Amino acid sequence: LSKQIIQQLQGDIKVTSTYGKGSEFTVMLPITVTAKLNWLYKLPELPSPGRDDVPKLQGLVLYAEDNPQNQQLIAELISRTGCRVTIANDGSEALNLVSQADFDIVLTDIRMPIMDGVEFNRQLKRVKPNLPVVAITAEYTAGDLSELEQEAFADILFKPVSNHKFYAVLLKYLEKSDNHGIFSPENINELSSSSSVSATDNDFNDEHNLSENSFSEVEMDNRVTALNHYFQTHVSRLLIVDDDEFVIDITKTMLLPLSVSIDIASTYDAGRSLVENNQYSIALLDAKLPGTPDFEMIREVATGNGQSVKTKILCISGVSTPSEIEQIYRAGADLHITKPFTADSLFEALATLLKVNNDIECEYLAFDTLVRRSGDKALAIKKLIAFKKKYQDAPTIIAQFIGLEKIGSEKIDFTEFEIYVHKLGSSIGFLAADELMVTARAIEVAVKNKNIDKVKAIIDEKHFISALKKLLNEIHNYHN
Repeated sequence: LSKQIIQQLQGDIKVTSTYGKGSEFTVMLPITVTAKLNWLYKLPELPSPGRDDVPKLQGLVLYAEDNPQNQQLIAELISRTGCRVTIANDGSEALNLVSQADFDIVLTDIRMPIMDGVEFNRQLKRVKPNLPVVAITAEYTAGDLSELEQEAFADILFKPVSNHKFYAVLLKYLEKSDNHGIFSPENINELSSSSSVSATDNDFNDEHNLSENSFSEVEMDNRVTALNHYFQTHVSRLLIVDDDEFVIDITKTMLLPLSVSIDIASTYDAGRSLVENNQYSIALLDAKLPGTPDFEMIREVATGNGQSVKTKILCISGVSTPSEIEQIYRAGADLHITKPFTADSLFEALATLLKVNNDIECEYLAFDTLVRRSGDKALAIKKLIAFKKKYQDAPTIIAQFIGLEKIGSEKIDFTEFEIYVHKLGSSIGFLAADELMVTARAIEVAVKNKNIDKVKAIIDEKHFISALKKLLNEIHNYHN
């Protein structure tokens, strides 16, 4: 792209690069030098964007992009807001994902293989005309812009995307999302007078309190210390199986602070051979490997093959739809995070799996994740209190709907219950209780189809009511 622009200006660009040291780019343009450059030196210096400028939002975001580096960058910007992000590698994959989950906003690159962003937007509008789609593109000519404007994109962002413009676009659509639920500032402040944790309006809205910089550094140091202590007294061996060399390299780099031996495999056969001949504390596994059925590597490690030490399985995958996450857990994964991921989320997952540095052991509530997303522990606890207050009767309401209990004469219709379960699932997901969130989404789909037998079957199979009671009890313990 840079070369195209420079050549249009009758110029040239050259690069010299040394591995491990860096690269130097030289741009040559045929311009006339003039002494009248005072205006250039008087231009104000723009402030560097910091995390204090990041808004705190809630919602589910789909990003279609075929470039791994761009996926990593944009997903990181989205994750800082507290939103959940799902990655698609092309328009066709994105269209499939949209049919499986309720996204609040879609971001898409224009030039992608299989199906480009323009065609993806056209097909998406036929099935979900009200879902906002934002184009993120490197197209820069007037003709390109004119064509995109005719395609009815909600907004258009140009690469390289500035943080300010990016977050301004997210604020347009995610603030209006109905997924804020009980976590709005008004509801949080309502609870402050009755809870043991006090907060003012400024506590919730002050971006300094929500900044992740100092929190993440302290938490990261604590996790590294705790994990290294664990590896000193347990099997200090870790397995990574992924067919993407970029993911392997970045994961290895993130794990450098740990005193643990790391084995690498890029195929199912190589991974299986390592598992048969070694014992691992934890395995970081891709969900889908070429030439094998989906989730087969997870199943292989989960069986144990007679190993004396049970290997904890962290699935790191590019899939995050409810149905696929459910399949990952059924295959035997203990925890799942979505690519692209940050070092903080990786260490948080490792600490959760190995049960280190946890003051209260929970089956469903991922309190560390909630604290990281909130930026403040006291605020995270207040959100737990808000959740418990709003949904303490949820087990009874669900039981009443499926006919297990009869309370009063009021009947809950399908439409009302679908809305209730949708909000419940979104709020559970915000607490990072992913397994319960997946079940809630499955119940929501069955309710939407008015299939009461399917609703009962899901609730019974997943023990959803008792699990929800346990989540509320875990919240109660953290509050205390």
